[in-house]
Amino acid sequence: MSSEDREISATQRWGIGIIITIFIASVSVFMRLGNLEQQINQNTNDIKKNDARISLVNNDLRDILVGIEQVKARLGIVEIK
Repeated sequence: MSSEDREISATQRWGIGIIITIFIASVSVFMRLGNLEQQINQNTNDIKKNDARISLVNNDLRDILVGIEQVKARLGIVEIK
């Protein structure tokens, strides 16, 4: 095998190594992006659930305040401002 053939063979091995390294890095990036997308979707669902819970608590508080006002009205309590 001549020195030129060895040079070409070494260059091919380096090229294949670089291509494999780039491929592995790109697969890693895509896996990380998929993981981030999954986390974003989970956070979005959690936020929606929290919004629903906050809305329910808000409605409960409104009902309590209306009830307090009704009790005050029945007892004849008048607030002076």
